[in-house]
Amino acid sequence: MHAIWLEQGVSGLKMSGNVIEGHPEEAILGQSAGGAGAAAIDAQLGLLLEQLEDTGQLDDTIVIATSDHGRYMGGHGMDAHNFGAFEEIYNIPMIVRGGSVASGVSTDARVGLHDLCPTILELTGAEPIDAPDSRSFAKVLRDPNGAAGDFTTGYAEYEGTRFAVTQRVYWSGPWKLVFNGFDFDDLYNLDDDPHELHNLAADVSQSDRIRRMMTGLWRKIHQTDDHPLRTGHYCSLRLGAVGPDVANA
Repeated sequence: MHAIWLEQGVSGLKMSGNVIEGHPEEAILGQSAGGAGAAAIDAQLGLLLEQLEDTGQLDDTIVIATSDHGRYMGGHGMDAHNFGAFEEIYNIPMIVRGGSVASGVSTDARVGLHDLCPTILELTGAEPIDAPDSRSFAKVLRDPNGAAGDFTTGYAEYEGTRFAVTQRVYWSGPWKLVFNGFDFDDLYNLDDDPHELHNLAADVSQSDRIRRMMTGLWRKIHQTDDHPLRTGHYCSLRLGAVGPDVANA
């Protein structure tokens, strides 16, 4: 299972076409290691499910298969997973089965890994927790088609890795706004531009939409007590279409 981390030696290298510039052999090794890691995890998961079935516990178990992030694999000229706000990183699969979860159905409901805790608590009948940055999506699992309409927005925080980067991401329906206080912002319509190649943030026809989404983003920052941004009025925050105080309006 540790094979999945063998690709870390090539993380972040720029790609030209399908080859990492100057390091084609590392690109092949990294992608092969990633595939081997996925295969190893898949095999281990199969063994776990077999054990649950053999011991009669499978029908009494909720199984969740997902990932902590995606990977560019050449998208946007990168082979990395720890930089940027593109969908290759954030839009990851999640498979849930067991209990009252509907079977054989998929949904476009927008949920996050931070929502798993309250969801598992609700599915298992445990005492809920009160946290402003997450909510249970158990009703989506029970009724994927009927409840998806209640889960159309999303929010993500990114603080950088080796470089200090403050970035916030806000989804609303097919629209996605990336607030880069340090740089130009990003606005994409994921239905029309799923690969995020056409940044609409500078399009004056989208000004009202950007202000609405920026307002939603600031409200989320206040609701979750995102302290560095909620209490700061630094110059970089004033580059947004609207400022922090709009959340109090």
